[in-house]
Amino acid sequence: MPDEPSTEPSIVVKELQSEVSRLKHEIHMRAELARVVTSFTKPEELMPNILEVLCKGFGASGGALFFREKGSSDIKLKATYKFDASYAMKYQKIHLGTHLTGLVAQTGEGMVIKDSSGDRRTTRDVVDILKYRSAVVVPVTAESEVVGIIALVNDSPGFFTETDLKKLEFMGAHISLAIVNAFLNQEVMLERERTLDILDRVDEGVYEAEMQVPFEKMQDIEAMTITFYRNATFTLLNPSFVRQCGFDLALGSPVFKGFEDIQFFRMLREVLDKGDVKGIERKWLGEDERQFEVSLVRVDKEGKIKGVKGTRRDVTNRVRMEEKLKESKSQTELYMDLLSHDISNINTSVLGFLDLMGEKLTRSKQSEDLRRYIAQCRSALERSNQMISKVKSLSKIQRQSPELSITDLEERVLKNLEKVRKQFGDRNILLNFEAQDKGPFIVRCDEMIDDLVLNIFRNSITNSQGKEVDIDLDIKDYRYNNVDGFLLSFSDHGRGIPDDMKERLFDRRFRQDGNLPGSGLGLSVVRGIAERYNGKIWVEDRVTGNHKAGAKFMLFLPSARFEGIVKET
Repeated sequence: MPDEPSTEPSIVVKELQSEVSRLKHEIHMRAELARVVTSFTKPEELMPNILEVLCKGFGASGGALFFREKGSSDIKLKATYKFDASYAMKYQKIHLGTHLTGLVAQTGEGMVIKDSSGDRRTTRDVVDILKYRSAVVVPVTAESEVVGIIALVNDSPGFFTETDLKKLEFMGAHISLAIVNAFLNQEVMLERERTLDILDRVDEGVYEAEMQVPFEKMQDIEAMTITFYRNATFTLLNPSFVRQCGFDLALGSPVFKGFEDIQFFRMLREVLDKGDVKGIERKWLGEDERQFEVSLVRVDKEGKIKGVKGTRRDVTNRVRMEEKLKESKSQTELYMDLLSHDISNINTSVLGFLDLMGEKLTRSKQSEDLRRYIAQCRSALERSNQMISKVKSLSKIQRQSPELSITDLEERVLKNLEKVRKQFGDRNILLNFEAQDKGPFIVRCDEMIDDLVLNIFRNSITNSQGKEVDIDLDIKDYRYNNVDGFLLSFSDHGRGIPDDMKERLFDRRFRQDGNLPGSGLGLSVVRGIAERYNGKIWVEDRVTGNHKAGAKFMLFLPSARFEGIVKET
């Protein structure tokens, strides 16, 4: 009798189909979240939109989003989704340490409620109002401080898992940037409105300077500017303009007395030639540098140049706020690019392989093909996980102040060598280690030292071709910028790095050809962690003058000075 067909492939297909469905749902949720958080709407519009996406994405029956003002001992309800109206009326404000949301806001640690009926952390009144059985609550942090709380509930016990908690915490880091951006943008708009109100009240510098005798426009712009600069005097001044100058200024004073001469001369040359100009003037008033927005308009009389008039207002705070908003927006766009593009591309490849496998199984029972497709899917998912880990590392570097302890560099290097050997099980990694000076090599760091070393190793391995990977590691005492420490050099025998890319390689915004080493976020993570420890990283040629012979990554870290350990000489 012929063998009966095995049911095992059909079970595998069902499991893979379930995984495909989950991945598609997660990609859709991330795309929706990316769209919302990059919209830069007002905070009161942004937060309900974020909450709705999260509730639908996680399958929650309802949710709430709280916001905490800096220094406040309370969190305030800013948005709810499908909650009973009585909840919003009763819990507009929650004190830190009370209820689930207040407890998470106080500790900064998320939590999962499996069953509210038997969990003492729940508040019975809230459970009765919302009629929920399971919940997940996470903090939203910015610059190491809790700025908000996201709470999702479901009416089924055990609905939320630890995996949901980790996903929501990961998304919370990016959500915080979007919320902070929205408030910064709102502050900028309010500042501009206030500036316009000041202008209406003439509470800004207003001035006019004229020549005693109007003169013809000259072909020689430089000579014309010098003539006006030396001879024009102020015919109009308001108190605000005088205050901006930092000293007494009266009618009849030379025009150049009211401005920073080099900056004013440049703007004056343009306004006399073209008729109007706007620019930024930087002035030092005592020990404080201020920035002023200067507007100049040429005054003509009967076809001749009579003088100039304009306004000057202090925009120091606005410029600083806009710079902060720009940087914060840049960070958000970076993270969202990863979520919506890089990770989506990786997951798309997973779906493609799964589709191919499904088609193959319908035509044949070749188990070898099945194993190969599964291996390819697993590899793609591992790359996705590595990318998420890098994003988390970048977020942690920017969000948290380091709490440093001490460790031996040699020990950390050898431990992480074993980790990377397991990750690249199909490669034979040989480490040629040499310590030019006697240890121990003690530095101050935290657990992110492992991310730093792992990323350097990964870069050397991916940059090398073939099964055999040779890495030369040297460590020695070193002095950099008058600071004692240790210099580690990681040399590989790979493709190398051209000179024009050696510095840009560490920029997180630098996206280079996939055929070159260091693509992606790995090296920006390395630089961020090195700077976290007041260290320095740079890249050189393994063979001086020949970048194609391999790269040498140089890492300097300051040594730890403390009692109890004395380095032998």
